[in-house]
Amino acid sequence: MKSIFCELLICAFVFAVAGQSSVFGESRDEICSIPSRPNCRQAVAAFEAFQKAVTNDERDVVASMVRFPLRVRLGGKSTFIRDKSQLFGHYDIVFDSSVKCAIAHANKTQVRGNSRGFTVDDGVVWWERSHSPPSSFKAIRVDNTAFYHGCGEPK
Repeated sequence: MKSIFCELLICAFVFAVAGQSSVFGESRDEICSIPSRPNCRQAVAAFEAFQKAVTNDERDVVASMVRFPLRVRLGGKSTFIRDKSQLFGHYDIVFDSSVKCAIAHANKTQVRGNSRGFTVDDGVVWWERSHSPPSSFKAIRVDNTAFYHGCGEPK
């Protein structure tokens, strides 16, 4: 009897661990597990679409996912990109190889939100949606001056 109980206990433990393990597919609990805002799952979906557009260099799609003015750094100074045409004129500076790399390698399980919006990993991009529903999430800031590990030399 004791042997059967131990076997059942071990099986229950294995299934409980397997349900949380990424070996068997990503658990829904892994996404937004960091204390965040209630609309975290929608923010994750927005990030995944943005990540795909940046990674595939779909500039028109990226621009459609930006809320202007977009806060960036140009010439070492914090500034705003006011519109789509200005973004296209500075696209390769705003989305330089380090930023593209950091966005491409970010994991949706790293998404977190606070009063300023949502970000991923080391804060390479921030996004938010307006307060008038039903609005979509849009990028509001790109940190194109930081160093992202595994993505080139320090700036």
